[in-house]
Amino acid sequence: MSAAEAQKKYVVMSNEVRDYLADMGMPENIIEKMFATGSDEILYIDRELVESINKVSFFDEWIKANCKTLSKEEYEDYFFQSAMFRYMPEKFSKSEKSYYDYLKEKYLKYEECYFKKLMEAQQKVKLPKQNF
Repeated sequence: MSAAEAQKKYVVMSNEVRDYLADMGMPENIIEKMFATGSDEILYIDRELVESINKVSFFDEWIKANCKTLSKEEYEDYFFQSAMFRYMPEKFSKSEKSYYDYLKEKYLKYEECYFKKLMEAQQKVKLPKQNF
């Protein structure tokens, strides 16, 4: 095939892939990184990139509207204190233990709500029939 034909096919293919990824809720920054990475290159995924992949705007907002989330500070406190409590529970004062228990309960309620809503959403999705 000629270079012009190859270019036309590449444009058609990349538009189809971009549209599919966008329809699936893939963030635009990830799509752009994917297409900016050469076929002979490797895109190393860091924590920030993974977190952006996991975000689906409509779903995140739907969860926030339905499940009481922890603030960023509470989330950080909970995971820091979880690690500390695991290895040094005797170092916690009574008030620190009470705060940790509060965060743990709030986090577990959020997780329960999140997974309940996730299952609810998945059960309502009708996937198209696949012909193989």
